[in-house]
Amino acid sequence: MSCNSCSNAATRASARKATGRAAALATAWALALALSLVLAVCLYPQSSAAMVTSTSAQPAPVPPVPGGWQDALGSAQVLGEGDLSQWGLRIYHARLVGERLPTQGNEPFALELTYYRSISRERIVSVSLDEMKRLCGDALSPGQQELWRSLLERSLVDVRAGDHVTGVYLPGHGVRFYRGAQLLADVDDDGFARAFFAIWLDPRTRNADLRAHLLGASGGPHD
Repeated sequence: MSCNSCSNAATRASARKATGRAAALATAWALALALSLVLAVCLYPQSSAAMVTSTSAQPAPVPPVPGGWQDALGSAQVLGEGDLSQWGLRIYHARLVGERLPTQGNEPFALELTYYRSISRERIVSVSLDEMKRLCGDALSPGQQELWRSLLERSLVDVRAGDHVTGVYLPGHGVRFYRGAQLLADVDDDGFARAFFAIWLDPRTRNADLRAHLLGASGGPHD
């Protein structure tokens, strides 16, 4: 074999080695990316914080009485408000609206949620029913659970960042649900309504800080 042939062979061998190293590096990067995605799924399973699909900026203030669901509340005002956050992620901004703070369940009021993130109806129904069952305990029969599940499924919707969903409590009647100014459902079941709003207002709520803000920790009027 001539010197030129040896030189050409060495050049080709070197090129093959370089190509092989580049391919190996690309494979390593691909495996690292795949591993990171697997870890993300394992560390953040489907939950009230992991169901987030999009974000938005701080929602613009909504006038307390522009019509629509506010018509049932008379001279309503914002009694308290605050954010729900989990794992450092803001889920929604909540406002309690009414003439005065609810004390014995005999005052009409509205709870308005402005979402920072998109959440499916199925997830909202599931989390809401779990909390209603937890707070009601053994007093809630299996038949009542299924009835309440069907009421939640009929009343709630998928939400996206920026959506306003409001529940209006009407003593002795039940609750009306709205998205924006659109009436979604009118549920004539006072027990269901009380259990639903207990998710936020009951002393045993999982979100004690938010409850404190809703009930006027920032200076809302009291009876």
